[in-house]
Amino acid sequence: MTQPKITLYNNWACPYAQRAAIALEELGVEYERVEIDLHNKPDWYLEKINPAGTVPALAVDGEILTESAVIAEFIVEQFGDKAMQLTPIERARGRRFVALFSDKVWSKWAHLNYFAYSEEETKKKATEDVLAGIREVNKALKSLSPSGPYILGAQFSYADIVTAPLATRLNVTNRLSGLTIPKTEEYARFNEWAEAVSSRPNVQKTLDEEKIVQGTEARRRKLAAAKK
Repeated sequence: MTQPKITLYNNWACPYAQRAAIALEELGVEYERVEIDLHNKPDWYLEKINPAGTVPALAVDGEILTESAVIAEFIVEQFGDKAMQLTPIERARGRRFVALFSDKVWSKWAHLNYFAYSEEETKKKATEDVLAGIREVNKALKSLSPSGPYILGAQFSYADIVTAPLATRLNVTNRLSGLTIPKTEEYARFNEWAEAVSSRPNVQKTLDEEKIVQGTEARRRKLAAAKK
């Protein structure tokens, strides 16, 4: 069967866009990448691709898909082999983990990274919130698969694809906000997972740490200017 024409509208600094890029690379899908400047969005992108102006967007033979989790799931279901396909109960567990991760870690990390980094007391509280969330996620990972290294065990899955971009940004957050994950037992399963997903070649291929740093700093400046 002929593969449809795939175009990914991407931004290297965006963790949500990285979800789609990881899925495409992991499954060996041929695609064209079009970089979108989120600080100067082209009119044609807003008019013809995604009026919301966000990335990623995925064109599949001209059909436009938006929302990163939806795109990643589509790619896995459309192009994934049997090893990547999950049973219904595994999919439910994976989605439940993604929801927990988004609530307990991703949202807290975003607050630290973009809003609470400049004032020492605020940063301290935000850092504590991130670490508390990671401890909860660590418990969930141990419950799902004590031996890991991935969320559901030995197989890299949709749940890993959707959460991996934060793992790849931990070094950046350390550089910019001083966040360090302790190497103690209550963080051990999380650290194992973060190392496993971050070191995958196709995850590394979709990562440009310097562009993430630049993108983070640019967004901080924009948010700070909006407060004035």
